[in-house]
Amino acid sequence: MPILTTTILSTKTKFLSSLSRKPWMRSLLVLAVVALVLASMTGVAGAAPASEEFAGQGRLACEGVGVAILNMTGHLDVAADRGANAFFKGVESLHAVGKGRRIDRGDWTYLYGWKGEVNAEGRDFYAHLTGNSASFVAIGRGRARVKGHGACNANGVIIKLTPVFQEISLESPSS
Repeated sequence: MPILTTTILSTKTKFLSSLSRKPWMRSLLVLAVVALVLASMTGVAGAAPASEEFAGQGRLACEGVGVAILNMTGHLDVAADRGANAFFKGVESLHAVGKGRRIDRGDWTYLYGWKGEVNAEGRDFYAHLTGNSASFVAIGRGRARVKGHGACNANGVIIKLTPVFQEISLESPSS
């Protein structure tokens, strides 16, 4: 669902180009789309995770503008339609498709000004995400610290992002 939203928002039309001159309207549009996506996801919060290896664990989906810091074991999908920065440490598998600068240094991978999709998977890895008009879905176990403007859906519970970091546990709904 977030990838579809990213594709729709990144489509160049006269309407969206006029929004670039009116930042408050763009923010309003992004929030409206976030609300629609989260409302549609609420009904499928119990859907099967993308990776069978992490089945039965928690699901966290966030979209908006801000910062997310995750320490987790599981699978992470990130989509950004404007330049985002992402730093990963300790991932077992990292696949990035899009435009931007990628630097691999030892256990660290840095993505600067990234426009596209990133898929990361591993045990006990770290991810630091910052960006405008970005979204991510994390499936597994761990903790996330988030702040910004937008919303998250943690196992069907809607959490509004604020300018102050909030900590969210990534665990199965029954835990």
